[in-house]
Amino acid sequence: MNRESPQGHNLPGLDTDRVVSWFARHVGDDCGLTFSLVANGRSNLTYTATAESGRRWILRRPPVGAVHTSAHDVGREHRIMAALYNTGVPVPRMVGYCAGDDVTGAPFYVMEFVDGVVMDEDAAIEALAGPARERFLQELGSTLARIHSVDLAEVGLGDLVKPYPLVRRQLRRWNSQLQDRTDPTGMLLRELHDRLKTDAPDQDEPVLVHGDYRPGNVIVAPDGSIAAVLDWELTAAGDGLADLGWLAAWWSGGLEWTPAPHLASPSLPRLLDAYAAAGGLDIERLPYYQAFAYWRLACIGLGVYERYASGAMGEQTQELDELLNKPERFAQMALSLLQ
Repeated sequence: MNRESPQGHNLPGLDTDRVVSWFARHVGDDCGLTFSLVANGRSNLTYTATAESGRRWILRRPPVGAVHTSAHDVGREHRIMAALYNTGVPVPRMVGYCAGDDVTGAPFYVMEFVDGVVMDEDAAIEALAGPARERFLQELGSTLARIHSVDLAEVGLGDLVKPYPLVRRQLRRWNSQLQDRTDPTGMLLRELHDRLKTDAPDQDEPVLVHGDYRPGNVIVAPDGSIAAVLDWELTAAGDGLADLGWLAAWWSGGLEWTPAPHLASPSLPRLLDAYAAAGGLDIERLPYYQAFAYWRLACIGLGVYERYASGAMGEQTQELDELLNKPERFAQMALSLLQ
């Protein structure tokens, strides 16, 4: 549930008095602003700011007490979306950016509010009428193709290109967290790493990679069109099939939310066809990238399990066996794709 705060009352990570003053100087509207926390947790804090007129904006800042600032670089996220605004990739219009921490304790940016629904549960996609649901499937694929067709140099994002291929960088990063593991799940993930490293395709010309492209990171209008793609925190340049494999894993992999089988199974081929028809990359190597996605999810899930098991996450809300079962299941799904 959203939490609201009128002018003069603070919410976590938000000094509303100072932010209201900043709005008056940089946005030009500070009339009776109220703030509502709409997202909290390991990702960036996200607030809705609403004026008395009904006009709304979104404010994003790092989590309170964030240690790894590179993982919550809102300035980078702001820069990427600003660069993409006129490219045909649907992103919100950026309104302003505050690089210092003197206003509310950390850098933040403000963007226009985009109406629509985030497709983060079955009820959301079920609510779309038949034609709207089909359009959503088509646009989920075609929008990703548009992301991968962005000319990085032309929009000023050429510096995202790194000399070492993206997939190999991520393999190295996640495997570094597995080196001391001798339990069956950890050993299987290390074995999978070796397979994935050996079989890694050569990276073609790097393209813009969203990094977390899935239904939960898009806003969808009632007619099924994608109004905005959100959460560009993990964006990089590399092999775009890493995005498509991640999307395929989320769409059909039994994660915290994926479409119910009667929605997902028949629709994934149509989604992939829409990606290809919109000029996307050759998907012949997709099984490798879907296996890579499951492996990443297994590594992430193992980290979540360890934090809960150690008590670092506070009150335990899930059974530890259930948390450990997820990385085991994802590892087996990755292995089946590499057979």
